Amino acid sequence: MPSTFVYVFTPKEFFYFLFRKKTCPKCGGPLRKEKYFRVVSGKECGVKMRNLHVSKKWVKKYEYRYICQECAALFSLQELAGETPAQP
Repeated sequence: MPSTFVYVFTPKEFFYFLFRKKTCPKCGGPLRKEKYFRVVSGKECGVKMRNLHVSKKWVKKYEYRYICQECAALFSLQELAGETPAQP
């Protein structure tokens, strides 16, 4: 199991994560935050660590997604922050 973890946010994603009201773009219902992780290569995340005694071969990359409590639509943080186009 990897001992290293990383969170990756753009400035827009970080602002949305901290300050924006979490409402569904489709129906206006409340969104529930869900945290999950993927185990990825340290090179994929751009992890640069020197002289630290941690494994960077495999890294837990934590991400957030949001689920609408009314229509059950699923959104990534990137979609809600306007970083990528929403899926149809």
